[in-house]
Amino acid sequence: MVYKVHQRFICVVFFLFICFAGAKAQVVINEVMASNSTTTADEMGEYDDWVELFNNAQFAISLNGYYLSDDSLILNKWPFPNISIAGRDYLIIWTDKDPEQGSLHTNFKLDAAGETVLLVNPLLTIIDGVAYNTQAADTSIGRYPNGLGSFVPMLPTFDGQNQQGIITAVNNLQPQGGLKVYPNPATDAAIITLPVLPNASGGAALQLVNARGAVLQQLKLPPVAAASQIVLPVTQLPPGQYWVVYSSENSRLISGLTVVK
Repeated sequence: MVYKVHQRFICVVFFLFICFAGAKAQVVINEVMASNSTTTADEMGEYDDWVELFNNAQFAISLNGYYLSDDSLILNKWPFPNISIAGRDYLIIWTDKDPEQGSLHTNFKLDAAGETVLLVNPLLTIIDGVAYNTQAADTSIGRYPNGLGSFVPMLPTFDGQNQQGIITAVNNLQPQGGLKVYPNPATDAAIITLPVLPNASGGAALQLVNARGAVLQQLKLPPVAAASQIVLPVTQLPPGQYWVVYSSENSRLISGLTVVK
């Protein structure tokens, strides 16, 4: 059971994500899919791994002399062709280890079990990168907000603007009875485990409340038949104490959340 999220809460299917130089670069790694089963085929009709770049600038930027790599010891592993990426535009690179298939097909393949993707400039300086853990089939990790934010798991948005994440049902959660928030304290994001609320046929609400009692974010949820998890990004929150409130007409669960930098 999967629901799209329309607030600033973002789902998780157990990814670890690490941002390097990221949003400081004009051209950034914007989205990565390392297990493409049915999402999008390349020009050969093959469902291969891919990396999406995005140009945050308003003008075109040449990638001549740049490199893409999955190995920090071999930064010049795959050289870009003499190509430019237009302002506020996207570029897809197929990381399929099939360079004979075209100029945007790399000489390495991503590992769905986890590895690193690096964008390197002509001076062999890493200007952006992401490290990920196991990636489920036909899901991706991408920057949210698009081109600027941290990497979060999401439904793929191939060659387009990244959207907020998803909520996924989680099986065999132990324990299933309470509202859980971890890691706590949190620096980048907190995983919130939502139990099934009794008598919640009208749905539920999830709120983030600051120490003064003001509701900062609120997400309305439909009736849920299985425990689920959501990722709450906290990078934009000031350090301090917050409360996560999960409630329905007849139930109310509260857990503290500490944000540190």
